[in-house]
Amino acid sequence: MFSSIVTVKIEKDENTLQYIKIIRNYDNTLSLSGIKKAIENGDVVFSFDPDDNPLISNGNDNSHKFKQDFFIKALKDLKKAGAKMVVYEEKWDLVHNEFSTAKKTTKRKKQGITDDSVMKAIEQKWNLPQIYLDYLKTHPENQEVGIAAGETEEEITITLYGANDLIRNQDGYAYNPIENQIIEDWNPNLVVIADADADPFCIDISLKDTPVLYSMHGMDEWCFDEYCDSLEVFLELLSI
Repeated sequence: MFSSIVTVKIEKDENTLQYIKIIRNYDNTLSLSGIKKAIENGDVVFSFDPDDNPLISNGNDNSHKFKQDFFIKALKDLKKAGAKMVVYEEKWDLVHNEFSTAKKTTKRKKQGITDDSVMKAIEQKWNLPQIYLDYLKTHPENQEVGIAAGETEEEITITLYGANDLIRNQDGYAYNPIENQIIEDWNPNLVVIADADADPFCIDISLKDTPVLYSMHGMDEWCFDEYCDSLEVFLELLSI
């Protein structure tokens, strides 16, 4: 899964002690004081090197797993505990973020009216909420929106898809364009409407209120959390 060193930074909050316990379960060679200091200073807290990925005995059931599996479990446990993380894979310059956000900058492309043939293809493929159809009709091109990451003020860029790219941007999530087939483990009700460095933002068209869901990619399985309670709030957050 990972092809180069992955580092993790965590925002300090009231659950720091819980995060320390999770990290120590992954790597008990890290000192409690060292982990705490790294979190407080905004430094790298722990990491994984794919060149150092031995099989490790699982004391709970005497099974064996690769170190990478324990690293991924630590990330999932931190996520469940509410940690605001920046996960960075050096080789590919991939940054994955999960944290409270505040609007910072918006990079707009000149928009026009979406071609009727494009809208017809979209409407034939999905039963989308009207508020989103109205947006797509006047936004044929992608929009890039900079979002500041909580106290760290680091910025991520959310790419909100325009109508012209919406269908093909499902590639890699719902559809494998190389093998020309549907990806079986993807929920067919999820439509990816935006991404941040390939981390998808989706709407579930089977739900009436259409919350916007978010997940980190590269985590072995998709685990979605609610990012905004409605599509309307999401569009307002991005000032679209």
